[in-house]
Amino acid sequence: MNKVKTTPYNVYDYLQSEEDIDAFLQAAKIQAEEDNDDGILHLALLTAIKAKALLEFAQKAGIDEQILLNPKNSTQRREVISKALTAYA
Repeated sequence: MNKVKTTPYNVYDYLQSEEDIDAFLQAAKIQAEEDNDDGILHLALLTAIKAKALLEFAQKAGIDEQILLNPKNSTQRREVISKALTAYA
């Protein structure tokens, strides 16, 4: 029997552009209105704020956002750390 490999869901993997973030917020707004639940929109806004901050920081640091979030190896991790520290300073 084959084992199923799972990975954690990370919404930031899907919010990689301003357009993605806008579409996410629009969908959350519709869902919040349909469910009459402003908690949905509140959580979506917090998520969008974090996604936009990550996107802007990655652009400022000159790092691909996905590599910033999940470097594939120690070489990428060191590069991310170096660029992020330079951009953060």
